[in-house]
Amino acid sequence: MRGSLIIPTIFYCVLFGLVFYSCDKEDTSEIPTKKSKRTVLMYIVGKNNLSDDLMYDFNEIKQGYLLYPNAEEINLLIYISNKSKYDTPTLLKLHKEEFNNSILEEEVNIYPGVNSTDPEIMKEIMLEAFISYPAQSYGLIMCSHADGWLPYPKISMRSFGDDDGKEIN
Repeated sequence: MRGSLIIPTIFYCVLFGLVFYSCDKEDTSEIPTKKSKRTVLMYIVGKNNLSDDLMYDFNEIKQGYLLYPNAEEINLLIYISNKSKYDTPTLLKLHKEEFNNSILEEEVNIYPGVNSTDPEIMKEIMLEAFISYPAQSYGLIMCSHADGWLPYPKISMRSFGDDDGKEIN
């Protein structure tokens, strides 16, 4: 009688071992993200005398986004650094709220102490934006001072930005 219980006992031990082993592993595969039709990054550098004007432009963009019929098809990201509300440079994602017809600003990241015209910082922000929000196509809007066609204070083929007196050439 005892010998007849050994085989079923071994069978159930092996079965339970396999069940517990299979439940031990977590699924670490990433859920594929849905690509939007377009991701647009608006790069606003306004720690200069354009700060108020660029904030006005930013608010105009938000109002225009309200009128866009398929806002869920586009990732509208704003990197903004100015002398008022966004004194600490911030990357935002705009969301359209249908029920109260407003725009929400989701804070994606903040960048304390950075120079927004530093090429490495610009590269980091653009990579973060375009990798985090994949799309079929991409757009970039750059807003700040530029002096690429003026000989003052020096001749430069192209220039962008004025971040507390620092710029990129």
